[in-house]
Amino acid sequence: MVERNGNLPEAEIGFYSGLIESLFSATQALVLVFWGSMADRVGGKTMLVWSLLGTAAGSVLFGFASSLWTMTLFRCFTGLVSGGNVVIRAMIAERCATTESRTRAFSWYSLASNLALFLGPLIGGALANPVSQYPAVCRGMELFEAFPFALPGIALGAMSATSAVIIAFCVDETRQERESVSYADDLATPSGRGWASMWDLVKAPGVGAMLCTFVHVMLIGSAFMAVGSLALYTGVRRGGMGFSAHQIAMYMAVQGAAEAVWLLLLFPPLHRRFGTQGIIFAGVVAFPLFFAGYIVMNAFLRNGSPVAFMSYQAVLGAMTLLGPGVFMVITAVQLGLQEVAPNPRTLGTLNAIAESASSLVRAVVPAISTIIFAIGVRDQIMDGYLVWVILILLGGSLAISATQLPTSRNL
Repeated sequence: MVERNGNLPEAEIGFYSGLIESLFSATQALVLVFWGSMADRVGGKTMLVWSLLGTAAGSVLFGFASSLWTMTLFRCFTGLVSGGNVVIRAMIAERCATTESRTRAFSWYSLASNLALFLGPLIGGALANPVSQYPAVCRGMELFEAFPFALPGIALGAMSATSAVIIAFCVDETRQERESVSYADDLATPSGRGWASMWDLVKAPGVGAMLCTFVHVMLIGSAFMAVGSLALYTGVRRGGMGFSAHQIAMYMAVQGAAEAVWLLLLFPPLHRRFGTQGIIFAGVVAFPLFFAGYIVMNAFLRNGSPVAFMSYQAVLGAMTLLGPGVFMVITAVQLGLQEVAPNPRTLGTLNAIAESASSLVRAVVPAISTIIFAIGVRDQIMDGYLVWVILILLGGSLAISATQLPTSRNL
């Protein structure tokens, strides 16, 4: 879409695609606190419906964009109305009366998010430019000939609008639940009001430490998401795995299935046994080991001997099946935010602060990560392992923020 609307050379497509998505994340970061605080004041259901309707409009408009500036404009508009994740997390936390039910709910939430990240590009790619992809059906349709990317936008808009209607008629408003909070609970907010100021909220016991840990984990996750597929595709001699597109798809599909098992079957009992803080501390060890696995696999492939190749296959199997368990830490920090909230009236604002910081991370970290990866591979810095060494250090440094977390039965 960027190539067609901007009439760009192939070398510049990645830059403009990344720029548009970075502007989306930056715009989103500016307004998430508004969405979260309004959810605390008027109710999650109301704000979620408006967010979905806005997303529906933004998606359709983006599909009909015919230039780079209109693409940027409509993507930024979508960022302004994309407060749904913040509101959903607060609504889930409010409706779960026990730690166990909240843990299971956030396991499903994380799985749904990952499934959307996997299926979204597949569905969008299948619907894009239907005249060229499905000439027997779509040839002669002037709308799709003039706007080849309108169909994915229309489909996403329809899904968002349908979700808004379902929520409007089938979900209870959460404000009524918040209004039933006792006066004693209300006084538990740092400001002694129905909702705390953002600064008072950040200063509440455990909140600042959990926010720092959340941002740290999101930084690690964003960096890995940016370079993971690149490392799989890059040639062995340059520090990658040399996978084909089909092999990458298979690898990610198996990892997705393994992640579902970790989140739905293993995360709840592990959380019950070790708590949020225990799982986060496990990440201090697991993240460096996971990232080191990519170095080890490449080293075995570079060696080329039969024994080294067998060792590579063993590490690959462990990375495929056990590796996704590392990212339970992301679910744990999302859950931890709900656990340190002073009371239910601050859930929306707290999640919004965290997600705003996460959006800023997503606006800059992927670009920086890919640049570091490219430089390391091109100049063979540390044999092409530069980005993995940095990620190992980032994973280990999680201990700094994790040690500041409060010790309590909730964490």
